[in-house]
Amino acid sequence: MTRAGVPFLATLPVAFLVPAIAGIVLERTLYQRLYKATHLDQVMFSIGLVFMVRGGGDVVLRAVAAAGAAARLACAGRCTCWGSISARIGSS
Repeated sequence: MTRAGVPFLATLPVAFLVPAIAGIVLERTLYQRLYKATHLDQVMFSIGLVFMVRGGGDVVLRAVAAAGAAARLACAGRCTCWGSISARIGSS
């Protein structure tokens, strides 16, 4: 956040509040229903939730990595086509 111009101490309350609010929302919408469920239902829900979070994280991180790679290519200004990129890689 320092790059965005936000001081470190100003981000500390946000670092505590955002996960707390997310936890409250998840508790009210998802977990509260599981208290009356069987143990098998609870285990299956937990496994499914882990798979969904991991898959969602992969999608987000791949999109961020692709956007970063595209931005590096676009901002370089020197590389106009794949031929010039491979020529530079081969020459170094």
